[in-house]
Amino acid sequence: MARRTYEDDDGRTIADMSGLAPRTPLGYRRPAAERKQDPASGEAPAERPWEQSGMSREDRRHYIWGALSAALLIALAFIAGLGLAIALIIWIYA
Repeated sequence: MARRTYEDDDGRTIADMSGLAPRTPLGYRRPAAERKQDPASGEAPAERPWEQSGMSREDRRHYIWGALSAALLIALAFIAGLGLAIALIIWIYA
């Protein structure tokens, strides 16, 4: 692919985009060569980092259930509000 040359181009790089990989439809995925070794620490990243967190299986289960119950409580509040709004509309117009 031939590069275009412009008359007013002085050759400086504004932003180096050579290190970026293309996005996939589901988001950004690092190339396999980059995933193998972390440049900051110089060692390969753990395959399953959640197993090295120091939390027991029971603690992890408690965190998951806590997050799910909080989400279900919020969903229940929205459903109750929608039900009340529908009941109010039916009561006013019926």
